[in-house]
Amino acid sequence: MASAQKPYVIVRTYSVGVFAGNLKSRDGKEVVLTDARRLWYWAGAASLSQLAVSGTSRPNDCKFPVAVPAVTLTEVIEILDVTPEAETSIKAVPIRLRRRLRLRLLDCNRSAASASRHFSR
Repeated sequence: MASAQKPYVIVRTYSVGVFAGNLKSRDGKEVVLTDARRLWYWAGAASLSQLAVSGTSRPNDCKFPVAVPAVTLTEVIEILDVTPEAETSIKAVPIRLRRRLRLRLLDCNRSAASASRHFSR
């Protein structure tokens, strides 16, 4: 859970989308978030407001890539405080990999398993 000094928030920007993370600083329309994930697609919440209050009821259907250590967002148009329940829910969404990379990782795992079976005989 985020400390009182760095509240966990959802930020909507004018042109680069929606992020969730710890609010490090704000200067007008510029926000710096730490440990931030882009909320590329969400399911299980009717709106960002509901996501900020309740979290997602369908975490496996959400598309939230890996968190970045810090991001500076300009042209911020909305900042939503996130409840502890919703923060836990958002952070529990599995990291979404690109489909091509995910398929390569699956192929590597299959190859490793096959090699392991071959050499264990």
